[in-house]
Amino acid sequence: MEKTETRSGATTSRLRQMLLEGAFPPDSRLTETVLAEQLGVSRTPVRDALSTLALEGLLGYEPNRGYEVLSCTLDDVLGAYEVRKTLEALACRIVAKAGLDVQARARMMDANEQIERLLESGTWRADRARRWRELNASFHNAIIDAAANKSLTQAIRNTQRLPIMVAGGGARWFTHEELVLLFDDKAVRRSHGDHCKIFSALRTGDGEKASEIMMAHIDHAAGVLRANWDKPGLMRATQAEKK
Repeated sequence: MEKTETRSGATTSRLRQMLLEGAFPPDSRLTETVLAEQLGVSRTPVRDALSTLALEGLLGYEPNRGYEVLSCTLDDVLGAYEVRKTLEALACRIVAKAGLDVQARARMMDANEQIERLLESGTWRADRARRWRELNASFHNAIIDAAANKSLTQAIRNTQRLPIMVAGGGARWFTHEELVLLFDDKAVRRSHGDHCKIFSALRTGDGEKASEIMMAHIDHAAGVLRANWDKPGLMRATQAEKK
C-alpha cells in the first residue's frame, strides 16, 4: 500500500509539473492509457493523479468525457481575481476578529521592511522584481495562514493559479505571484503602500478597513494584468524568474 501511495504521489507531482509547464495543448483530453505509457507507470497512479489534479483545479472533468486541459480568456482570469479579492478580504476580517497573532505580525512586518529596503536600493531590476515577488507572496500568505481556515486557503489557492495562453497554441500556468512580475516601480510602491495600510488595520482589529483595502489592492493587480494581456512582454516578464 505504501509503495502504491508513493508511486501515486510521484506521478501526481510529475504530471502537475508538466501541466504547469504547458506540456499539453489547451482543451486536449488526457487519458489514463496514453499517460501511463508516456510516464512509464501503470494506470492506477495515473488515475489517482488525474483525480487529484482535477480537485486542485488544474484539470477539468466531465462525466463520459474525462479529463481536459483547461484554457481561459481574459474574462476568466479577471473573474478569478474578482473571487480572490472577496476571499482575501474575508481572510482579513477573520484575522482582525481573532486578533493578529505574534507569528503573523512578525511575518508581515518582515516582508514590509524588506520591500521597503528593496524600494530604496536603486533602479528596479529583474532580480529585485523576483525578490519582491517572494516578499509579496509572504505578506499575503501570512494573512491567509493566520485565518486558519483550510477551505478558505484552498479556495484562494485555486484563484491564484491561472492558465495563460502562449504563442504557438500552448498554455502555461502562471500563479498570481508570477504575474506580479509585470509590476513596475510605481505599481510596486502602490502595492507596498497598500500592504502597510492593511497591516496597520489588522493590528488595530479593523477588519472592515483591512478588507476594503485588500479588495482595492487586488483590483489594481487585475488592472495591471488587463493592461498587459495582449502584450508580448507578458510572457517575457513572467518567465524572467527562470533565467
